[in-house]
Amino acid sequence: MNVIKALIVEDNNSIALFQKEFIRQILRELDLPKANYTIEIEHTREEEEAIRLIKKNNYCLIILDGNLLNGGHGKNVLHVIEQGIFQKIIVASMDEDFVKYCQEKNVRAFLKENFLEAKGASKEIIKVSLSQN
Repeated sequence: MNVIKALIVEDNNSIALFQKEFIRQILRELDLPKANYTIEIEHTREEEEAIRLIKKNNYCLIILDGNLLNGGHGKNVLHVIEQGIFQKIIVASMDEDFVKYCQEKNVRAFLKENFLEAKGASKEIIKVSLSQN
């Protein structure tokens, strides 16, 4: 059985709940046989915890915010993790400079107000991750 693991790095719990449902909706739309997979969605609000989790786990999808708790920032997460993981990341931030920075680094990035536009990219990331397992 495949385990589809996703990580949401978001300091706002309400937005994180929306993003969890967003991931579940994508999986429903992919119409994967439910007997073949389980879903694990983790959530953290802090930079250091995000780095620890990303280094420890093999996520199919990571949704990353810019501004995090305790002065943390998504940019610092990107600086520390392996660049190969960038292909699994969707950035959703209100920080326009961070979104531009991510796009320059070939990380899929969207302003939160346009987050639903990330659906196609999110589906593609999950499909690629599942095909590699």
